[in-house]
Amino acid sequence: MDSPCISLCILDEEHGVCRGCYRTLDEIGAWSQYSSEQRRRIMAALDTRRERYQQTQQDSQSGRSS
Repeated sequence: MDSPCISLCILDEEHGVCRGCYRTLDEIGAWSQYSSEQRRRIMAALDTRRERYQQTQQDSQSGRSS
C-alpha cells in the first residue's frame, strides 16, 4: 500500500497537518481503510498542501498574513 509517510511525524496543531507528509490526522488514522482511489486522490493533493503550508510559514516568519 502506497503511503506518503516519510517517518517525520510532526503535527502542526494550528494547521491540523503532519509536517512530514501533509496529511490530516483523520487521513493518517484512516489511511489503511481508504480505497486505492481515495488514497490516490489524497496523495495527488499533497503537493499543493505542502506548497500552501510552506508559503504560510514564510508569510508568518516575514510578518505577513495570508
